[in-house]
Amino acid sequence: MISDTDYRYRIILRGECGALVAGVFGDAVVESSRGWTFITIAVHDDSALYGLIDRIQDLALHLVSINELTAPRRKHR
Repeated sequence: MISDTDYRYRIILRGECGALVAGVFGDAVVESSRGWTFITIAVHDDSALYGLIDRIQDLALHLVSINELTAPRRKHR
């Protein structure tokens, strides 16, 4: 579940590895097509994002790009 304090990212990998990453990245939306895999995922902070990048490296996947889709909504005081 995405909260108002989560950051949403779209990660693009080279290769169709959707079946592999679907189980690894939990609540992520994973799509594979025409030699690419697209992962849309919400993370709470930079530490969680770097953890995802580490998992991508551990699986020897080719990371093409990471794009922030939305920043968290913060309440103004």
